[in-house]
Order: sequence, then C-alpha cells, then structure tokens
Amino acid sequence: MQSEEVGQDSLLILARERRAGWHKYRRRPRWFRADLVVSSLRRDRGPSSLRDGLFEATTKEVLMKRFEVYEMALQMVHVLRPAVERIRLHDRDLALQLKRAGSSVPGNIAEGARRAGQDRLHHYRIAAGSAGEVRSHLAVAMAWGDVDQATVTPALSLLDSILAILWRLTHP
Repeated sequence: MQSEEVGQDSLLILARERRAGWHKYRRRPRWFRADLVVSSLRRDRGPSSLRDGLFEATTKEVLMKRFEVYEMALQMVHVLRPAVERIRLHDRDLALQLKRAGSSVPGNIAEGARRAGQDRLHHYRIAAGSAGEVRSHLAVAMAWGDVDQATVTPALSLLDSILAILWRLTHP
C-alpha cells in the first residue's frame, strides 16, 4: 500500500510539472520542493520528527557527542583558554593564531566525522595539522617567556592524545 502511494505521488508531481510547463527546463525552480509536495499528499505522515530526515540528524548528533577525540578536542580548547589570555598580553598576533588553530581542531574532527572515504581522512589530517600548529605556537610562547610550563602542560598532554588518535584514524 505504501509503495503504491509513493508511486501515485510521483505521478502527481510529474503531472503537476507538465501542467506548469517545467518539463521544458532541465531544472525545477528553486522554490519547488518535491519532498513537501509528497509529504503533504500522504495519508499517514507520522510524527513530525520523522519527516524530512530530522530524526536521522538528531541521531547523528548523539553519535557525534560520543566521538571521543571530539570531546578531547573540546577539552583542549577549554584548557587552552588561560594560556591564550596570558599570551595575548604579550603577543596579540600569536594569541589569535593559537585561538584559530585551537578552534580548527574540533571543527575539522566534527566535519570529518560526518564525511566518508577520502574526504573524511582529509579533515582528520587537517585537524592533526592544526593540533601540531597549536603545539608549535605554545612552544614559541614558552620560548619568548609569554607563558610558563605549568600553564601549557595540560594542553600539551591533551594534544599528544589527540594527535595519537588522529594518527590512528588516518593510518588504518
């Protein structure tokens, strides 16, 4: 019964397109959304969270929160905050670079987790490069005397763990 409804819905959409003259063009107009037409024609639409893939998106978000390296990267950003504030007092440019590189690590991990194949590996490699950049900026800040070893030790230990996990993810 369900497959017959979907088949009828598809025929109704095609008939509507022909009446409107859209079949003459390669693309439908930007404002036309076939999924809205199909969902409005179905008798039993189900709960609203199951429509339009919203249920799948919330499930993926839950899986993302369970991704261990992502949580570690967020913790690293939290631990970096005092170091960035101290470095900003002496070298504003270095602090901005450190903040951008630190923010790039969880961002690329999150984006890579939603991709597949070589694209996923590419984002994990970018995250590893950004983590190496954070490590380098912290070493430069310690060399200049902008920050002491005790302030950056928690961030460096988290960076080592993050880099080890990203290495394993990019070299299966």
